[in-house]
Amino acid sequence: MNDTALRRLARTAAGLSVEAQHYLTMLANQLRASEGLPGLDVVDG
Repeated sequence: MNDTALRRLARTAAGLSVEAQHYLTMLANQLRASEGLPGLDVVDG
């Protein structure tokens, strides 16, 4: 995922519910894992 796509995704996620953000993070981690990249940390708060 390039920087522009990541920024667009972050802007979109900012307007989502916490539940939707967690789901999106789960999908992003699955994609990163499939590409051999480390997962993203999720901070509950």
